[in-house]
Amino acid sequence: MGENGITCQEGSDGGVLISTEGSFDAAAAWKIGDLLATAEPGAHVVIDFRRTRDFVDFAVGILAQAVTKTEAEVSLMGLGQHQRRILAYFGIKDLERTQIDDGDAPPESLPGSTRTT
Repeated sequence: MGENGITCQEGSDGGVLISTEGSFDAAAAWKIGDLLATAEPGAHVVIDFRRTRDFVDFAVGILAQAVTKTEAEVSLMGLGQHQRRILAYFGIKDLERTQIDDGDAPPESLPGSTRTT
């Protein structure tokens, strides 16, 4: 696991999978913000929170700001209702290029994916 419980993998199609584990705090949110800031415009970035056990509300707010600033297409996975509500307060539910996914597996094109059809 990388810094702050974050790993980042690039897919063969240029997509990016960011996975978090443990606690999602401000340091982790800023790290993801840095990764989103360097993402290519239009790149598909999946942020997977399925292994995150604790969320700091302030960190979710930092994440919301980073998602609204990036030109990448962002999908968020593994968020609870409370985190979704915080993101909605920041307008994330209305962004066309942001998808909040209820699925259990990342898209097939990204590294480490196990989705079957």
